[in-house]
Amino acid sequence: MFNLKVTASALCRAAVERLGPRTNEIYQKLITQLRDSGVVHVDETSWRVDGVNNWLWVFTNDETTVYAIAPSRGAEVAFAVLGKDYAGLLGRDGWSVYRKFQRARHQTCLAYLFKRIKGILEEAKRGQARYPRKVRRLLKRALELRDRRQSYTPHGFAVQGGKLLAELARILRWKPRYDPNRRLANHLKREADAILTFLFHPEIEATNWPAEQAIRPAVVNRKISGGNRSVSGARAQAMITSLIATCTKRGIDILKVFRDIFRGIQPTIGPPVAA
Repeated sequence: MFNLKVTASALCRAAVERLGPRTNEIYQKLITQLRDSGVVHVDETSWRVDGVNNWLWVFTNDETTVYAIAPSRGAEVAFAVLGKDYAGLLGRDGWSVYRKFQRARHQTCLAYLFKRIKGILEEAKRGQARYPRKVRRLLKRALELRDRRQSYTPHGFAVQGGKLLAELARILRWKPRYDPNRRLANHLKREADAILTFLFHPEIEATNWPAEQAIRPAVVNRKISGGNRSVSGARAQAMITSLIATCTKRGIDILKVFRDIFRGIQPTIGPPVAA
């Protein structure tokens, strides 16, 4: 970019030893902004640090993205970022750790449910397909209702949403005997209050695609690099990539931000640019 020749190790030292530690203050501000936000989507994927299995987590919404790399896939990592008492809308998959956010309003990923139902139907025979098909019809009707929201009055939409909730309650009373259906039924019972949240809180997505999209670049990075060689490198990567992703969302020049950081100027990461 600047017609300078540098070695890979020099760039690595610049990031890990100089830039990484200097982004900690702004990284903590991004975490605070996430905690104060009304909506967060979260996901995690496997990672490697010095050859040891770790996890890369992502917490994201329309304005902010925060990455964290930790040796655990447990609740303590999510609590360290969002805070145990996070009370906003939480979009996530079915991983049991997320249900420990007891004050949040949850939305489970419907794409995951459709995928699970498809797998059951590929093996089911005759009557075994009745239960997953009924669940699939309910989910499709919910998505169709969401897409037609503008054609209803608020009261009319609430009535239609109530009908779907009643249908879900009837489905949850089923006791399938076919093992895959029984496991699906048990999962739906655990996730009951997180299945149709998107109908009554339109600011949350019905699927966890925001977090999945945010984590995709990290997956590509993992395939290329294999992870990080040190704990300090992993922390630097989490902070720097959080800053890059957030600035991209807010329309902020990341090179200017890095330049200010190197000059000892604490950059201001303002609100996102209006579309």
